[in-house]
Amino acid sequence: MHGLREAAARRLVADRCRRREPVRPVRHPPGRDGAARQARLRQRHPAGIVGPAPERRRQRLAPPPARTGRGGVRRRRRRDRRPPGHGRRAPVAGRRRPRRRRVPVDRRPAGGRRGRGRRAAHLCRLDRRPRWTADIQATTLLAADADHVYALTSEGAVRCVSTADARVLWTRRPPLALAGGRPTAALGAGLLVACAASGDVAAMRTRDGARAWVRTGQAAAALSPAIDGGTVFLGGHTLTAIRASDGESLWSHDPLHPVRGTAYGFGPPTVASGVVFSLDSEALRSLQPNGDEANPPAFVTGVAPPWQPPVVQAGSVWVAESRETGVSGLSRSSPRVAQTYPLTARQGRTLAGYANRLFVLNGGSLLALPVF
Repeated sequence: MHGLREAAARRLVADRCRRREPVRPVRHPPGRDGAARQARLRQRHPAGIVGPAPERRRQRLAPPPARTGRGGVRRRRRRDRRPPGHGRRAPVAGRRRPRRRRVPVDRRPAGGRRGRGRRAAHLCRLDRRPRWTADIQATTLLAADADHVYALTSEGAVRCVSTADARVLWTRRPPLALAGGRPTAALGAGLLVACAASGDVAAMRTRDGARAWVRTGQAAAALSPAIDGGTVFLGGHTLTAIRASDGESLWSHDPLHPVRGTAYGFGPPTVASGVVFSLDSEALRSLQPNGDEANPPAFVTGVAPPWQPPVVQAGSVWVAESRETGVSGLSRSSPRVAQTYPLTARQGRTLAGYANRLFVLNGGSLLALPVF
C-alpha cells in the first residue's frame, strides 16, 4: 500500500516539475517504517524530489520453469502458477491417453427427456447392425434429407418415411405417372420436384404430399432438376427457371442448336454460388439467377449425350466427355478448357465432387482427382 502511494507521489512531483511549479517534500503517512522512509528521503533530497518519476518495474506472469529430478522441465500455468492437472487427475508420465471413437450424435432429446444425445437414427451402430429396417415396398429411392426419405413404391405412389423411427408419414399418388424408367428428383424450398422418364416434371409438397404444380413437355428424358432458394431450374428443350411457390416461369433460354430428339438441348443444371451451369450440346452455359449470361459459352469438344450435370469445385467446372477423351475442367471466370484428365475408354462414367476433390467412376474404377 505504501509503495503505491509513494509511486503516486513521485508522479505528482514529476508533473509539477514539468509545469515548473513549487515542489514540496513528499511526506508519508504514519505507519510501520514510515518515519525511517521519511528520514531517508530528507537525506537524499533536502529540497524535495525534483526528478522524473521512476519507471515502474514490470511484473513477470510466471516464474522460470522448475527443473525436475529427471532433468525435464515441469510445466506450470502462467495465470495461477499451478502445475497442470491441479484439481483433477494428474497425467501419468510416459502413458498416452487412448483416443475416443467419435460417433455421430443426434442432439435432439430422445423420448422427451433432455440428455447428451443419441446416435442418429439413419446411421448404423458400432456393431454394424442397421438402426432400423422398414418394409415400404419401394422400387426407386427418389431423395432424402436429415429427417425424411422419399421413395417410389411398386404401385407408383410416393411414400415419405421418417428417419427417426421408420414411421410412414404419408403416401400419395403423384400428379403424373413416375413408374417406368428411372425418375429423378430433388428436394428444396419445401418441395419434392420429380422428373419422369417422359420428361414431365411434377412438384409435391413435402409436409403432406399435396400437389404443387406440374409442367409437361420439358424434356425428352428424365433430367435431374436443381433448386436454389425459391427457384427451380430445369433442363431439356429449354433451360427454364420456375418459381417454386406457384410454378410460374421466370425466364427461359433456347439452346444454340435446334432440338432433335435427345441429341441436342440442355442437360441437367447445377447451381453454385448463385450461378447456373448447364451443358448446351458441346457448350457450357453459365447464367445468373435473373437469366443474364454470367460468362460467354465455353465449348468442350467430345461431349456426347446423355449429358451429366456439371460438377463445380473450388474455381473450376468439370464435365464428362466421351469415353475416348476423359474429364475436362474449365475455369469459372474464363470460357476455355484449362485442364483435361485422359481416361481409359470404359462403359459408364459418373462425376461427383466434395471438399475440393473430383471423384470419377470410370467403369468399375473410382478415381480421386485434384481440382484448381
